Amino acid sequence: MPRREVDPDIYCPQAALVDKETADRVERRLARYRAKVKAQQHYMIMMKQQQQQQRMIWMGSGVMLLMAVSCFMWYKKSKKQHKQHRRHDNNNSDLDLISPELQQLFNEAAKASRQLTMLDQRDQLMLYGLYKQALHGDADSSTA
Repeated sequence: MPRREVDPDIYCPQAALVDKETADRVERRLARYRAKVKAQQHYMIMMKQQQQQQRMIWMGSGVMLLMAVSCFMWYKKSKKQHKQHRRHDNNNSDLDLISPELQQLFNEAAKASRQLTMLDQRDQLMLYGLYKQALHGDADSSTA
């Protein structure tokens, strides 16, 4: 069995006793191990990214739900108050009838919804429709 000459880079003195075939086999094993470790690291990075994306989606959904609920509350309250005050004064706008706390909640939800960049066009149009309906009420057929 031919013996390999000692490389100056080798730090192990017994490495000089290993033949070429064994050294190649060890190198192949090390290469497979390194590839496996690299694949595991890549998998962990991808899993972290996926978890971050899922958190962002849930946060966006929560903000969208908050805005939808506040729009619905605003709409129902303004519609109820508008019906009560319609007989007395037709010139009052719906915004004058809403409590300041509810207006502030609505404005905060509207501001938060403007920061949602991951929504597709359908969801954006739905939010915009709810926003306009909360501000101006139902659309009447004469202006449509």
